This record gives sequence, C-alpha cells and structure tokens, in this order.
Amino acid sequence: MILKFLKTLDRRIIFLFMAIAVILPTITGQRFPVQPSPMTDDFASVLKELKSNDTVLLSADYDPGSQAELQPMTLAFMKYCFDNNIKVVTMALWPLGSKLIESALNHDRIYIPREKAIELMSKGKNVYVISKKRSGAEEKIEKRGNKYIFIRDNNQGEESILNNEDKYYVKGLYSIYDDIKYGVDYLDIGYKVGGLVVIQGIVNDFEETVKTDTLNNKSVLDYPITRNIKNLKDFSAVFTISSGNMGIKEWVVYGNGPTGVKVLSGVTAVSAPEFLPYLTSKQLSGLLAGLAGAAEFEAATNYYEGEASKGMTPQSYAHLVIIFFILLGNGVYITEKYFIKE
Repeated sequence: MILKFLKTLDRRIIFLFMAIAVILPTITGQRFPVQPSPMTDDFASVLKELKSNDTVLLSADYDPGSQAELQPMTLAFMKYCFDNNIKVVTMALWPLGSKLIESALNHDRIYIPREKAIELMSKGKNVYVISKKRSGAEEKIEKRGNKYIFIRDNNQGEESILNNEDKYYVKGLYSIYDDIKYGVDYLDIGYKVGGLVVIQGIVNDFEETVKTDTLNNKSVLDYPITRNIKNLKDFSAVFTISSGNMGIKEWVVYGNGPTGVKVLSGVTAVSAPEFLPYLTSKQLSGLLAGLAGAAEFEAATNYYEGEASKGMTPQSYAHLVIIFFILLGNGVYITEKYFIKE
C-alpha cells in the first residue's frame, strides 16, 4: 500500500515541499555560514593585488533572466572597488546589462548595520528599515531632533526605537559613499553594439571605440578616470559578469589573448564547468560560479548581509529536498524490484 502510494505520488506534493524549503528560511532569516572555496579565494587574491587608483573595466554581459545569481556579484565587486579606491569603468555587451549596473548604483537594497544607518542619517542619506516588531513593511527613517521617526506610505510617521534585530538598508551603492564622483571614481560607457568588434576595438583604441559616456554624452577624454586610457592594456583588470554569448569566452580570447590583461568573470552555476579550462590555463585569472560563488565572495570581502549570502540557506534546503526525493524514488524502485523477484 505504501509502495503504491509512493509510486503514484502527486508531483504537487513535491512542489509543496520545495515551496516550504524556500519560504520558511526566508521568513525566519536563518543563515548558514559561508566559507570561501579555494577558487573564490583565488579570485579575491587577484583583486587584493590591485592598488589604490587602479582602474578596472566591468562588463555587465547578462540580463534579468540571470539577475538572481549575477547581480550580487556586481554589487559585491563594485563595493569592494569603491571601498579600496579602485576606479571602475562600466559597460555592457548585452542590451539590459547597463540597466542592471544602474540598478546596483541607485536602486538595489544594500543592507547595513544599525551603527552605519545612524551615521548615514546624520549625513542626510535616505535609510530604510524593515522592523519585525512593527508592520514588517518597508519604512523610511528620519531623524527629527533626538527622535527617530518611521514613515510608511507618506504618512506622518511615528516615533520608534532602532533595534539591532531590525534590517536597515539604503537603496543603491551611491547612498553609502560621500566621495564617489562620477568621471573621477566611476564612469559608465553603457551598452555597446557589436560584441567582438567592440572588444577588438577597445584592445586597439579605447577612445575611438567608446567615444562618449552615457550620462552626459561627453568624450571619455574629458573625464579624469579615462583620460589616460588608450587601450585595454591600460586597465588593471577586466571583470565580465556573463550569462552567455557575448561574454566570458570573447573577453578571454579577444581581450586576454592579444593583451595579457587579467580577465576575471562571474557566471551562472550551470555554465561554470565550461570555463574551468580557461582558469587552469591561466587565461582566466579568477572565476565566481553562481549564487554560491557570489556568497563566498561576499564572505571573502566582508560584505555585510549580501543578497547572495541570504539566498544560500533557501537554496541549500531546496537542494536537500531534491536529494531526499531522488533517494526516495530510487528506494521505491529497488524495493519494488526486490519484491517482484520474491
């Protein structure tokens, strides 16, 4: 009877178990500790070799379909660069890549500790909170005199206490820093049509290929960050966050090949094995693989409550559910075969 039930188990029951495995740890906020793997440690070591005022090129070669895995890499990489005074030039070989960069800078949630929230509010920055003891909804915090006022849905707000267990965040990396200046510390040259032609063009002549930035449509030579960039060799490293073609392969073959510039990459977990040969041959200087790679990079760089680290616990429980049902299915098959022999 039990064997027959398990053989005909409704797939909706499996879906229910998967939903519980994802939803419960998300609601409770449970976290598994994340330890960087040797591959992620090697990636972080390459970054730590960069010096203050070095310039890196970040190419966002992905779209919203792989945002869950790759956007945390974008946030952690740019935050590391800004924290260490490494200048960042961003571009994209995918049409929506530049929009995801913009989201990282201006819209994505960046969680911060309570002390940092107080510091940023004192500087006039917008800080938000999700309080478990209150509504659980997003509220903006304002400091009025010696009081902290929680405001939701444009109401007048009410006084509350900043508890350590509440979640504080700002929207976008720009909200954390006072000294990041566009054109000096960061420049966006946007989406470039052409794929291989663009990479080959940057290898030979950066200014002729790129011409202008996206924000002001001014020549890249007008900005201090790119005034001395003649070609790809003048960048200390290239970081391509890639979910397909154009992306990591093209940057390795047509970027690293002719120039020797260090190429690092972040890719989706399912595609990572394809690029390991580039890593072992040293054509690729570092690789982050999927959500786990992003979480490990957050741990290696002391990124506070990154989105990847938050996502690892639900993903781990989901994997355990999958393993359980695989074992269950095989157990049913072996048991049935054994009883048939009898």
